[in-house]
Amino acid sequence: MPSIHPTALVHPDAVVDPAASIGPYCLVEAGAAIGAGCVLGPFSRVLAGGVLEDAVTLEGGAVIGGAPQDLKFAGGPTRARIGAGSRIGEYATVNRAAIAGGETRVGPGVLVMAYAHVAHDCVIGERAIVANSVQLGGHVRVGEGAVLSGMTGVHQFTSIGAGSFVGGGLRVDQDIPPFCRAMGEPLRWGGLNLTGLRRRHAGGEGVEDGVAAFLDAFYRRLYADEAEALAWMRSQPGFEAEKAALGDFCANRKRALLRRRLSTSA
Repeated sequence: MPSIHPTALVHPDAVVDPAASIGPYCLVEAGAAIGAGCVLGPFSRVLAGGVLEDAVTLEGGAVIGGAPQDLKFAGGPTRARIGAGSRIGEYATVNRAAIAGGETRVGPGVLVMAYAHVAHDCVIGERAIVANSVQLGGHVRVGEGAVLSGMTGVHQFTSIGAGSFVGGGLRVDQDIPPFCRAMGEPLRWGGLNLTGLRRRHAGGEGVEDGVAAFLDAFYRRLYADEAEALAWMRSQPGFEAEKAALGDFCANRKRALLRRRLSTSA
């Protein structure tokens, strides 16, 4: 049997793995699902449509599966799914999708810090970090390994590429390409995220002469002609992971590209 504190309210129709732990004053509604090794801190809630994969941690007061804050939402079954090994901080909220049959998705190994909000139909990639009080509007896409610093607000339908870094306290209303930094007010290009690239490529040796040079050449073309940039990218040998991230970003972005300085990348 799962470890359930006597003050917790767990609906008998909820699916709770025997290896889960549910703390004081938690609420788990009918239609929720909680995987093996999950730990629910005090006062956290998993509402109908909330799905926790294995080994998810909810800190105190976190809420998964709240109704989408979208006037177009007409009801019906939707979900909010938290990937295996993710951690959702104190009083953070992840709303379920607004589109019937849809799913808000937080990927595996993601850290969502305290008081952050992940709105309906967002998709957050594996190992991304969403820092304290970040607010994501509906349909935002955050790529694998991206880092969003605290107190930043992200406009609906914005795409933030894999491996990118966004500074703190900013207003993000442009699409941020993969492996780049977004800094300042108004938001602007801050060069390649070399720190992230070094971490991504173990040891970081040769990053500037290899992957960074490839990305810099791609972005010089992208800001002139996207089709030509993609054709050039596909013609280059190697860099398969970076190519996949760049291709996915270009195929799915919906807003204007982050403004770029005329100088070379940092």
